[in-house]
Amino acid sequence: RWNNFWFGEALENKKGPGANGGRGQGKITYHITSGCRAVFALTRRNGDPEDYIFGKCIVEKSHEVSGTLYPQHGFWPKNVKVKGGLQPVPEKDGDLIQQFKNAFGLARQKETGTSWVIPFVPPAMNKDTLVKCFVTDFFTTIMLGRLTLNVCGEEINAHNVREVVEKYKIT
Repeated sequence: RWNNFWFGEALENKKGPGANGGRGQGKITYHITSGCRAVFALTRRNGDPEDYIFGKCIVEKSHEVSGTLYPQHGFWPKNVKVKGGLQPVPEKDGDLIQQFKNAFGLARQKETGTSWVIPFVPPAMNKDTLVKCFVTDFFTTIMLGRLTLNVCGEEINAHNVREVVEKYKIT
């Protein structure tokens, strides 16, 4: 799923009764929400002691700067040479990852999962708006215990989602 999120636009890869999403709306929504059209992720896979970071920026179109052609998609932090060109790959350097965590205020240490960073979110996209949108769109998934969210420091899970609905007057 990780690879398909970053490189598989318009591909459906989530199937079955426990699958969430799958139509690709999240991929573009994250980028559009960012004021610089960029998304970063910190992830740790089940059974893997390593953290990885990766990022992607989608600009409006391919462009040329000083005679060099750049594609619509840019990736961070590094590329490795493969047959036929360069392949963007996640970074696992501990120092860089700690700098990334510090820069974006990520508290997660050894837990598995993915933390998403969407920089330069417009002021209208505040905590109340985010909570209302997430709970409205993912209420069933949260209630079933398949999704736990942390929105600006407030955890939303199967145990408290009804209280969150009341607190934020979500209809």
